[in-house]
Amino acid sequence: MNSGEDSYSGNAWLKEHLDGTDAHLWRRARKMFLFRQNLSSALNLFNFDYRAIENISKPEGTVLSGSRDTALGSRPEGEFRPGQLWTDDAKNSIRTLLDRIVTRWIPKHLHLRRINYERLHKSLTPVPLSFVQKTYDHTNNNIEKFNVENALTAYQECLVPLHYHELWSEIANDFKDVDVALNQRTTDINFQEFYNKQTLDGEKDSALIFGTNRVIFADRYNALSRSIGFFDLVLIKMNNKTYFGMIVHAEQTKVKVASREECSNNNYASNTNSNELQFDLQTTIGIYVSRECSDVIQQYRKGNKDKKIPITKLSNITSSRRMISAIHNIHEWPQYRSLLKPMIEDLYFQLPQDYGPANIIPEYGFNKSQSEAIAIAEYMFDDLQEHLHMVHGPPGTGKSRTIAGIVLKLLSKLPESGRKQKILLCAPSNNACDELCRRILDEFHKQDFPYSRGTLVRIGCQPPDDYRLCKHFLDFMILQDIVNVLKTEQKPSPKIAQETESHILKHAKIVISTLNYCGSARLQPLKATTGFVIIDEACQSLEADLLLPLRFKCTKIMLVGDPLQLPPCVLSDAGKMYGLSQSLYARLHSNFEEYPNGPITMLDTQYRMHPDICRFPSEYFYTHRLLTDASVARRMRDFPLKPLYVYNMTQSLQSSDDASSSFNESEAKYIRAFCESLISCLAAPVNQVSSDSEDNDDNDDDEDAYDENIEIKCLRPIPINDARSIDIQKRIAIITPYKAQVRLLRSYLPPYIEIMTADGSQGKEKDIVIVSCVRSGGTIGFLDDMHRVNVMLTRPKNGLYVVGNLTQLANQNECWKAFVDHARVKNIISDEVMLPPELPYR
Repeated sequence: MNSGEDSYSGNAWLKEHLDGTDAHLWRRARKMFLFRQNLSSALNLFNFDYRAIENISKPEGTVLSGSRDTALGSRPEGEFRPGQLWTDDAKNSIRTLLDRIVTRWIPKHLHLRRINYERLHKSLTPVPLSFVQKTYDHTNNNIEKFNVENALTAYQECLVPLHYHELWSEIANDFKDVDVALNQRTTDINFQEFYNKQTLDGEKDSALIFGTNRVIFADRYNALSRSIGFFDLVLIKMNNKTYFGMIVHAEQTKVKVASREECSNNNYASNTNSNELQFDLQTTIGIYVSRECSDVIQQYRKGNKDKKIPITKLSNITSSRRMISAIHNIHEWPQYRSLLKPMIEDLYFQLPQDYGPANIIPEYGFNKSQSEAIAIAEYMFDDLQEHLHMVHGPPGTGKSRTIAGIVLKLLSKLPESGRKQKILLCAPSNNACDELCRRILDEFHKQDFPYSRGTLVRIGCQPPDDYRLCKHFLDFMILQDIVNVLKTEQKPSPKIAQETESHILKHAKIVISTLNYCGSARLQPLKATTGFVIIDEACQSLEADLLLPLRFKCTKIMLVGDPLQLPPCVLSDAGKMYGLSQSLYARLHSNFEEYPNGPITMLDTQYRMHPDICRFPSEYFYTHRLLTDASVARRMRDFPLKPLYVYNMTQSLQSSDDASSSFNESEAKYIRAFCESLISCLAAPVNQVSSDSEDNDDNDDDEDAYDENIEIKCLRPIPINDARSIDIQKRIAIITPYKAQVRLLRSYLPPYIEIMTADGSQGKEKDIVIVSCVRSGGTIGFLDDMHRVNVMLTRPKNGLYVVGNLTQLANQNECWKAFVDHARVKNIISDEVMLPPELPYR
């Protein structure tokens, strides 16, 4: 079972079925699903014969029927090669990564609070670091003389070392994880088999070591309770020295149903009930280590033959391994040359030949720019020539609904069988994937579009939080279908879970997955059957992550995002210094934004922000091109306050916590008082404001006259736990660049006000947003980034209130200067900020 798979213990949809009238059938189905594939292995990377360890992977006892089913590739002579199906190890990229981690990376570096990236680099890889932007700029601009092989080598040698640094930073963060202490991640292994190996470059000695672990497992309807799994990085401490090890083989076998006596004496079975499935579970583990580590373990076992050795799970490298593999496999994608050297002359980046915007007639409530994006996708799908197109979707412009419109338009064109019969939708996060799923289902309803169960499938390792999306989640669909078979009282196939999954994916028309999960073997059926790929929030994904859907060989691709908002998060100093945060979307956008007929369509009408809030972002970030739909002002006609106001606190004091994160207590106290007044003001029944912003629905009611007595009515204090107060709290968000300020504000404010960092607020919206700038004195830190400023200023719908030392910000940053100048011209700034706060009444 893959690491992280099946983690849905708290899911309401599943719990409802496990507690329902067919509970016993659901538990049987779950058992079949849990053990549908018990073997995960990368032994083929080492040319290792699986038969050599069969003796230790056959536990004593009664092996339960069907519990050892595996899907192994094999050579003609019958040698087992586990893992053959999941990986195409181009240029031995994965094996090289494993070699370096276990023989060259230095565990003691984890204890350092900070390490210079140049010093760290010497242990990570011998390939020198290079700047991402310069790597692209130095390639030949003459398309005829462009050397694609040289460009490919430069591309890989630039990105892969930076991803090594990024992986190290992730490992270091996991090592310091305070939520799960290291002693809670330890498993005892009885090592029995040792095989000497060498690294691929022949410079270091390594080894494969195999052992077993046997526990009582009680299923509590969450992930299989185990401390270690496939591609986990582990720490092995022997003789006061710590070594890295990599799990490259994990096989689990149910031996027998455990007795109640065994369960009562085992940690895995505590607090169980009679309805839970309980197994005596044996796990065979294969670990790749340095030769020194293997020798030390063997020496220890000579004097302690039956004593188990503890290993500690540190991190899992699956995500990084997929991205590094994708970088090395990019040449297998038919249009890879176009990505290495994007040029406007390339037919791949030109509009479809038959496309003409003059003939587009908007329908189903889509505006003109949205309809253009939908039409371009339709012409791309029909065109014999392959194309890539970008949709630029600023905040509130309805990009999610536009994607849903594209999907429905293409769905009617998909063939019933054969090649190119699926649409793949991807996004960097599970939340973004769930939002796409939600929007498509909504659009089915709005357009009265007929669809059946299985048309849309959401695949991944984390089920949706939204109850209504769960019936489209692949794992739950498999369970439901198994239950339906069990109801017939027919004897199910031993491989019913695998067969059911294959059937569902074969007939699915719309598949939704995170970008990284596209590297999973489960999505192998999408190869050669995917006719169109849409990637949402493409600007928030690392370039290597965006390469993963290309493994399905589809070359008709639409990227959707906003390069003027925050780029993907990068953890490592080397990644930040050398430009790893540049997304593929941003790179292509910078090449083509100057061409009026280039491969970029901008959604130009927003439905979120009041026109007064939108005006500055439109002028400064979007060159006056971001328009506000007329329905927005009508929707907010009863809002009693000015939509935008700035509180310039020049005398506030900034401090830092132990983690060097900044906070500002004066701002926090002012915001607390501001929120108290704000809640009292908005609690009046007259202030009813719609929360919909992306549905493009007009409200044609006549505007009511503004009640001049509203101020008097709203000044009555409202208790925090009053229902009216809670409703208002849920409409308010506080955004600040610093985690320390988030913690401080949470201690000051009512519980239902959402408080988040600027980076965490991307993609979200609230009726009212208060920005806490924090910085006062010294430099302005995170606030020097215009992408971050853009995100903070474009989250609100009705009201935006900025609190901070705006004078300092304006003196150090052109964007903030322009914002303050805008506020002074509009007379919406106060330089005398004191308690109690004055609300900016209209």
